[in-house]
Amino acid sequence: MIQHWRRIALAACLLTTAVGLGARTWVQHQSAASAAVQPQKIVAIGDSITYGLRDDAALGGWVGRLASMIRVLYPSQYYTTINAGINGDTSSGVVKRLKHDVIDQKPNLVILAIGTNDFDYHVPAATFESNLRTIIATIKQQTHAAILVQSFLPEAHVAGSVLKQEAAYNALVPAICRQLNVGYEDLFNTFLALGRAAMANLRHDSEHPTAAGYRFMAAFTLAVLESGYLSQQGTIVQASSAPGTDDLLPDNELGL
Repeated sequence: MIQHWRRIALAACLLTTAVGLGARTWVQHQSAASAAVQPQKIVAIGDSITYGLRDDAALGGWVGRLASMIRVLYPSQYYTTINAGINGDTSSGVVKRLKHDVIDQKPNLVILAIGTNDFDYHVPAATFESNLRTIIATIKQQTHAAILVQSFLPEAHVAGSVLKQEAAYNALVPAICRQLNVGYEDLFNTFLALGRAAMANLRHDSEHPTAAGYRFMAAFTLAVLESGYLSQQGTIVQASSAPGTDDLLPDNELGL
């Protein structure tokens, strides 16, 4: 399974080279030929890693890069990408701002990326689980959006015992995604599969990615979206079954 994730990680690295980043203006892209195309809206909601903190290239973290990569692949399509990441946010914070930042935006796709601060702030696992269920259920009930939930990232420069605690906490995420039939993006094991040295080299500190780390996250996210959320024309679709949830390396069985 580790080799399986190494192959996925390599593919994402190659994709970052093949796709490129395009223009620096990333929030909204529209070509002259796409004026009559139905707009596609993506909302990414989460914490400082979603916000793009410490992105020294100032390209909007993985969200901004993802928007640029999609624009390059589907130049005739019209996308609006909203970055609703807030530094220091937790799952409780997302619950409180869900209506304004997600529901009212009427998105076609929601990417939820939360959990790092819940773990760091010692939020009980039961509270994190309850909040995550509430967030997903509310989005499903009050929008027609497809949903993709990211794992949080394993910390760099920490002991294996800390990584195992993080993995056990994060294991709640794929379990809930399976139960609620929404997509799961396993960045946790993907970063681990790169190896400790590479994982550390993609980080400014123990948590926040470098520009290269954000580029890697964007490419990997795009690969997941293309596996189940994007038609050949680049239209966002509801996945018939949640991609990324069927063949997972168990988060609570790390081989460190």
